[in-house]
Amino acid sequence: MQNSQRYVQPNPFGNVKEIIQLLPEFNPSSEESINPSQFVRRVELLKTAYNWDDASVIFAVQQKMAGPAKYWVDSLQEVFLSWPQFVNKFLLDFPQNDDADVHIRMAQTKRQFNESPQEYNYRMYAIGKRGNINESSITRHIASGINDQRLKQKISNEYITCNQLLSGMQTDFTRSKWMSNENSEHKCEQYKGQRKVQRNTM
Repeated sequence: MQNSQRYVQPNPFGNVKEIIQLLPEFNPSSEESINPSQFVRRVELLKTAYNWDDASVIFAVQQKMAGPAKYWVDSLQEVFLSWPQFVNKFLLDFPQNDDADVHIRMAQTKRQFNESPQEYNYRMYAIGKRGNINESSITRHIASGINDQRLKQKISNEYITCNQLLSGMQTDFTRSKWMSNENSEHKCEQYKGQRKVQRNTM
């Protein structure tokens, strides 16, 4: 008696959870999200490296859409049969801003009062990289957005990379906090001395 073997068709979405975990998120309204072209490039690198099929990638990619992109996915009236077909529609509906728009946005972005040097640096760096701005231009915009004129003048001439700039800002920030604490302690001692003199003269 021959053993009967039943052919089980492989599930094309069997590894989709792993694919979803590896893919980046795309949210056009977030400053931290990569731009459409960068998103496609990243997905295609992973797709090639892991030999993913089109159907699995298209399904997984749609799970990584956030913000306005999630509404875009939900409103789609077509089924994509290939990855290139999805990419064409995606890049058509999410055009990338030109360099001028990104430069204007960075020029208008300033360091917030309660923002640490590291937070400000990475926020600006993310905006610049998302717009494919080169590092020297990003560095100039970061320096320009600092709300301390003395520090702005100093670092504008000394640093040419974002990491160097961040290191300089953090050093100055730490020194400024130390000097502020020293001044506070000095004022406190002065106040105590004045109170003591007042009590002695009463």
